[in-house]
Amino acid sequence: MKLQMNTGLIKFVFSLCFLVLFIVIFNSDIFVKQILAQCPELVNEELGNISPSALGNSISILLIVLLYAITYLLLFNY
Repeated sequence: MKLQMNTGLIKFVFSLCFLVLFIVIFNSDIFVKQILAQCPELVNEELGNISPSALGNSISILLIVLLYAITYLLLFNY
């Protein structure tokens, strides 16, 4: 029982480390600028009043949540 709890704690700590890593990577300005460089027509035509930085931040937040969920599921299913 104690070994199982320690394994769960280790998995939880690893998942938190991955979360911090994803936040650092996807909230960097370089990553946001790369996203916006890939879809300039989206920024110019369809968004209207939404600023490009807000678009980049929302995309990065979605990617953080998605990758964290995948990491969490992988760590806790094995």
